Amino acid sequence: MLHEIILSLLCPDAQFLEEQNEALKLNLFLHPSEKCLLRRILSVAKDFATIKKFSEYVNGKVDGNDDGKSYGMYLKAFTHGVEKELIPYHRDIIDLQEKALLNPSMTISELQCFITKHYNPLKSYCALINQIENRQLRGGQLLQLIYENSTTGDEEIVQSLNRLLQECHVAFFKQLSSWLFYGQVHDRYKEFFIQPLESVETEKTITVAASPKIPVDTIAAFQFFIEFNAASNIRKHQIESTLVPSYISYSLAQKILFLGETILMVTSKHSNASNKFVNSIYNGKEKKYMQEIIEFETKVCLKPYALEKILDEMRSSVMEYLWKLAITECYLYEQVKLIKDFYLLSHGELFTEFLRKSDGILYKPLTTSSVRILNYSLQQAALSVGTIKESSLDKFEFTMPEEIIKEGGNIFNCLKLTYKTEWPLQLFFTAEVLHNYNVLFLFLLRIKKIQMDLHGLWLKNVKQKQMKCWKEAWQLRTGLMFLIDNLQYYLQVDVLETEFSALMKAANETKDFEKLQQLHLLFLSKILTHSFVSHVQWPPKKLSSKNDGHMEKSSETRPHPVNACLTKIFKICEKFISVMASDKSLSADNELPLLLEFFHQQLSVLIISMSELTSRNISYKHLNQFLLRLDFNNWFTNKFDLTKYI
Repeated sequence: MLHEIILSLLCPDAQFLEEQNEALKLNLFLHPSEKCLLRRILSVAKDFATIKKFSEYVNGKVDGNDDGKSYGMYLKAFTHGVEKELIPYHRDIIDLQEKALLNPSMTISELQCFITKHYNPLKSYCALINQIENRQLRGGQLLQLIYENSTTGDEEIVQSLNRLLQECHVAFFKQLSSWLFYGQVHDRYKEFFIQPLESVETEKTITVAASPKIPVDTIAAFQFFIEFNAASNIRKHQIESTLVPSYISYSLAQKILFLGETILMVTSKHSNASNKFVNSIYNGKEKKYMQEIIEFETKVCLKPYALEKILDEMRSSVMEYLWKLAITECYLYEQVKLIKDFYLLSHGELFTEFLRKSDGILYKPLTTSSVRILNYSLQQAALSVGTIKESSLDKFEFTMPEEIIKEGGNIFNCLKLTYKTEWPLQLFFTAEVLHNYNVLFLFLLRIKKIQMDLHGLWLKNVKQKQMKCWKEAWQLRTGLMFLIDNLQYYLQVDVLETEFSALMKAANETKDFEKLQQLHLLFLSKILTHSFVSHVQWPPKKLSSKNDGHMEKSSETRPHPVNACLTKIFKICEKFISVMASDKSLSADNELPLLLEFFHQQLSVLIISMSELTSRNISYKHLNQFLLRLDFNNWFTNKFDLTKYI
């Protein structure tokens, strides 16, 4: 019987083990304590059989593996590691068999003493296998399982599981190296935490929002820095959080995603010499970095901070390469100035001429030809001005969603000025950034249009002093012109020019592409805030410091307190211009007093709101100048008795 028991310790045949258990039940010559020892020995044999069967099943060494399950590289590495850990077990059982042949009187207690040291390791391997099968774990989930179970008090099991984790890390670092140096992952079983997006939905509308804050965490910026053109054929990737083991932080995973995406973009643009460009991206240190990454495969204990140190060096090389590329080849500073000229209306004479040529369509119901007429008007305005390069004008084009055209919406609410970016400038001018610029562009264009119409009305009023409603019209027009002129000066001089000068000064002092991105985003955040643009979501995506860097899926959107008041004043201006253009004296007699009263109400609310902003928020440093010009010597404050509110 002793030889049958030893044979069962190496035989994964379940039927043989069942026969041994049945024989144990029928054996009347064994002491109860001996039966207990035999059951413990047979449990070891059963655990070994479970491990052996799982290993053969994963590696395709048995028939009947037709249940549709797929076992990837990580599971195969796991079974290979377990088999290596079972080598001492095999050796001890063979030694035990030789001793049993030499000593026929060997007792069950002696037999049990030989295999006791293998009891706990085999149990831990079986526990891992049961969880793998029950939870269908793969890739990073398997790494996390082994890592969790390695935190135990049994030093022997800790060392064994660390060696298992090292075997699985071989597969992990092979995929990591492929991603970091080639921008590709051969992952047919979807085990790596960088996964391609199955389908990318085209965003027809993007909500932007106002917050004076900008994410200071450098990794927070990565998520929305890495965006491509909608027309790009490059497949986009994302982090599958369920496959990220806990010892790899989310910020570290973000760095890995960023580096691989950058390599993917560069190699796709220069497919004929991809290795050359990858080496230039890493500043000629590609082999050095690759060797350092591969060395992690041989380390039993992975030190995340050591891996992060290498990735930081790689990121610095990438940022330096992108900075050189953006500045020297793509003329980034010239493109930023071009964005300012068009989106921020710095090229004032161009849009003055554009508004004149498109005056007949701006307030009419939208049609399918509206966009074509607006683009034609912009081209004609550029020809009239004569200072716009054709290559610069070709980068900009008006577009409008078809569904908005069918609904007949307002041009100032749905018009979109698009900018054609070239690689790698889409890393700088992302979709969300351009949308924020477009929101500000429509806001400034509306102010410009109102200002032009009010000045045109002034010229008309000068020539028609005999008008019946001259007093009310003159008073309202003067008040509206005073407010709009001061608002226009505040936006263009105090806000846009000041902040843009600060941006260019800071940009000239850095040679880090990421720093340039952050400076630009900070600039955009400030001008959106100081321009009172409503419903602007900023930042578009951010990380929560309370959740170890995990992404927040929603962000607060709220209207700017001053914007609602300005919108009502704009409507008063447009209504006043419409009434005065109609030449209906009866309508003017009835509406002008009401408009004047409503304007005074909204002006009071505006001054109170801006005064509260300056007193509560020190970031509105430019607003004091605007208030000083608008309410010079407290004229409006005293006129409307606003002292108790300010």
